[in-house]
Order: sequence, then structure tokens, then C-alpha cells
Amino acid sequence: AVDLSSENVNALVDALVEAELKPSVPVDPRTLTDPDERGRLRQEKHLVALTFQSAAGDRPYREVDVLLDNPIDFNEMYEKREQLTAGDLTIDVVSLDHLIEIKSGQGREQDLADAEALEKIRRAERGDPGA
Repeated sequence: AVDLSSENVNALVDALVEAELKPSVPVDPRTLTDPDERGRLRQEKHLVALTFQSAAGDRPYREVDVLLDNPIDFNEMYEKREQLTAGDLTIDVVSLDHLIEIKSGQGREQDLADAEALEKIRRAERGDPGA
């Protein structure tokens, strides 16, 4: 999750460009800084998120989805974030509970399937025998 302030979005776009990721649709990624433009993307292109993927197209598994709206207050998500470590790098990510809530609320078939799979993971982590 990203705080959608202009400063944060610009920093995110800079990092995505540096990682050689580009939007999957022909749009200037800096439009994410403008709430009206995000609204236009939702209305005209029916987007829930803007997906960034490998600019060279050679790494289809390298994708980052940037939600056009935060369905949960960013500060709440930040307080309950989880941290993943990869080598010397620590990455803040949205909690599993919030990810399930976000996915469940999008209404798209793939998101609902993702939410169901994530729910199974959550039950397994909690030791639920029905997982």
C-alpha cells in the first residue's frame, strides 16, 4: 500500500522506473499523483489498480499493482504492516488481513479468487484444521 500523496507517488514511480518497470497500459505513471486523473482511470479505463511490469517484457513475474484508491486508511495499514526480509533488504508490505480485505472488496473475479486463497493461508498460519 502506498500513501497517495504526490511526494510518495513520485518516489514510488522513480523506484519503479529504476527497477525497469512500466505501466501495463499507455499512461504517464505520474498521473497517479492527481486524484482527478486516478478517478478518470477508474471511470474510463475501469481500472482498480495500475500494474507496472517489466519494461523489457522478459520477466512476466515482476509486477507491482498500485491501487488507485486506498480502501483502508493508509495509517491503519501502515501500523499493521508486515516486514519481509530478502538478504540485507527489509520490505514493508500490507498485512495479510488487510490484503484479504482489499482483495475481497474489489469485486473482480481474480481478486475474489486471490482472497479465497489468502484466507486458506491465514487459516493455515493460525493452525485451523479446516485450512
